[in-house]
Amino acid sequence: MDDLSRFAVRHGTDKFGLHHYTPVYHRLFGHLRNRPVRLLEIGVGGFQDEDRGGHSLAMWRDYFPNGEITSLDIHKKTIDLGPRVKIFQGSQIDEAFLREIQDERGPFDIIIDDGSHRNDHVLESYRILWTGLTPGGYYAIEDLQTAFFPQSGGSIDLTPPNSVGYFADVFEKLGSDRAPAEIRSMVRVHNIVVLQKVGGADECMSITEAEYPLQRVDPNGDWREAFARIPSPGALMIDGSLDGQDLVRRFIEVDHREIAVHFPETKIDPAATEIFAIQRDNDGILVLKAPNDYPSNFKFDAKHHDVSTVLDAMLEAVRQDPEVTNEGISNLAELVASYRSLEEVEDLIDQLEAKDVRTRAALRMRVELARRRDDSDKLSCLLAISLEQFPAEPRFHQLLADHHFRLGKLEAALEAIETSRKAFPRVRQLGILHGRILSAMSRDGEAIAVLRELELTAPDSARIAIGMAKAKVLQKAQRFDEAETCLMNMVDGNRAANHLAYRLLCDIRLDLGRPQDALSAIDQALELAPEVVGYQRIRARISESLKSA
Repeated sequence: MDDLSRFAVRHGTDKFGLHHYTPVYHRLFGHLRNRPVRLLEIGVGGFQDEDRGGHSLAMWRDYFPNGEITSLDIHKKTIDLGPRVKIFQGSQIDEAFLREIQDERGPFDIIIDDGSHRNDHVLESYRILWTGLTPGGYYAIEDLQTAFFPQSGGSIDLTPPNSVGYFADVFEKLGSDRAPAEIRSMVRVHNIVVLQKVGGADECMSITEAEYPLQRVDPNGDWREAFARIPSPGALMIDGSLDGQDLVRRFIEVDHREIAVHFPETKIDPAATEIFAIQRDNDGILVLKAPNDYPSNFKFDAKHHDVSTVLDAMLEAVRQDPEVTNEGISNLAELVASYRSLEEVEDLIDQLEAKDVRTRAALRMRVELARRRDDSDKLSCLLAISLEQFPAEPRFHQLLADHHFRLGKLEAALEAIETSRKAFPRVRQLGILHGRILSAMSRDGEAIAVLRELELTAPDSARIAIGMAKAKVLQKAQRFDEAETCLMNMVDGNRAANHLAYRLLCDIRLDLGRPQDALSAIDQALELAPEVVGYQRIRARISESLKSA
């Protein structure tokens, strides 16, 4: 693990693990480590909470021991990260505000946009801040996936304003007489673009490693044929200028994993999974051949080989690092518990318990472990502490209502959930739990009404969970036909439908006395989750009943 990634794990930033940014930054910025670097990062993290965020700022502070770290956020932040870190409150598209920061803390050697990720904001910040970059400086934009996310102003055809569309146009112009005069080089990797400004004493940035074999091809040669021949990892240098849209499309499809989240039917060139990076400057185009298949954080897959390897390395780093922070322990424990298993990080959560760490993430993990261990007294105590310290945290209100619900204290659960829903009416998880509690109280009509209201405003990504909850209420009320219709409407043509929906559909069809259709549903569940042994047993049982019938 490189030093920057190690600092990322120590401080708990998602730039390594959920994303795979720090290995790229270490490769590009490593030569600057001991210089008095001035770095600006847009976005502190922690959303609207004053005391949350700053994990990446702590990482940069430690990585650049002689550096000066500046950040800005739309929300007020009261985090103290020492004298070399300063945080401003304001908008990333407020030009007067950004000029003030430049005058006070610039010019900057490195600027990183990890802000709102709205396409229009990304491009406006770039327009304003590029002038405040030192000659030879670097401007990085993270989470370019939003170029393809409609809720962030993105689209599959890259309709302006669009960050990937804009920088694809810049990429096409570099090396030609239309090249922007101020840009020396640009690098494109999964979810990131990094631009280097002209000037400065340093050489042009390079995304390759010295040991990578390099093959050259002239612009008139067949770059694809040459690319197919080189080993992985390896690099292909296309000397001079190259016209045409083929490599521009490859520039875009570096984010093929992100495109698939919202546009799964889009045809992607097979080369996309082998193009780790594309770099262009006035001398030519460098295509770095290496696996490019790290999952999107919006469809994270802990079983993916690369992710599994990274998570294992992070766990080892945390357990061996005497300077790991509580945030580093909490955030890694939460990541592993969410995507692998809580049992794997019980030792880390016990460390937080022993130190009585009371950050949000630490309390969430401590509460979850108490639930898993069925320690009701400890859970009650931790929830009281959590709600006293973080009364505006919806998750803790949800956990309190769920605790009462699990204990069979339905009136207390209902009171807790109704109070929390008044305070946080837009939190869908609270609404789903509200429906479950009402159903347990045999108030099925009210439960269905609550869940139907949730459906009206829910995005597609949330409708699976809501539909599942509604189908279970209908099943309990023995309204099996409606429950089946609910599930069929939910899963029909929906690629996000999960195996649990088909598992429930199987049960409902058995309730309806249709074992052949139930067998079809469990087959769908098995196709989506072949590793679930219980599904094989259900299938065998249904098949046996059909034979005996």
